[in-house]
Amino acid sequence: MPCATGSWRSTSVFTAPAGRRGGQWLRFVLHDFPVLVRSEARLVWASAALFFLPLFLALYTLQFYPDGVYFLLTPETVGSAEEMYAPTAERLGRPREASDDVMMLGFYIGNKEYSHAQ
Repeated sequence: MPCATGSWRSTSVFTAPAGRRGGQWLRFVLHDFPVLVRSEARLVWASAALFFLPLFLALYTLQFYPDGVYFLLTPETVGSAEEMYAPTAERLGRPREASDDVMMLGFYIGNKEYSHAQ
């Protein structure tokens, strides 16, 4: 959290002994983080505006001018999306083989096991 000098102090959430870590984490989530967000309300609102205003402006514009999508995406990307979600398509989305699903499952399991080993 910022202190009087403007620098961030360590909350020791991740360096605390295992028995105390849960209580500090809960305190951070339920108390310290909301206080920090309220203290930086102007920055939070400015960030939200910079994110959501272009999003809603683009969605609103595309409702009345659908060809405007070509300002955002390449014709190849638009064609690929149209092909994936065409009413005549055999299946929704990109075609994928069962072996791809097995590979993804193995990837996620392998990374899950690796992250627990660290």
